[in-house]
Amino acid sequence: RAVLAEAALGSVPEAAYVLAETYDPNVLADLGITDIKAEVELARLFYERALGGGVIPARQRLEALR
Repeated sequence: RAVLAEAALGSVPEAAYVLAETYDPNVLADLGITDIKAEVELARLFYERALGGGVIPARQRLEALR
């Protein structure tokens, strides 16, 4: 997360998307990951950043968080 956060807070929208996935409870559940804490608000924040940078699949992930 630390490496992705640095890129995501810079100008790499794809990094924001991948970072959001690490907080997204839906993605974590799909991957069977139970030892990483999901945080919906952080997932939403980074998906929005990714979408603003042109990462279109982020829109679908945002909708799934609602």
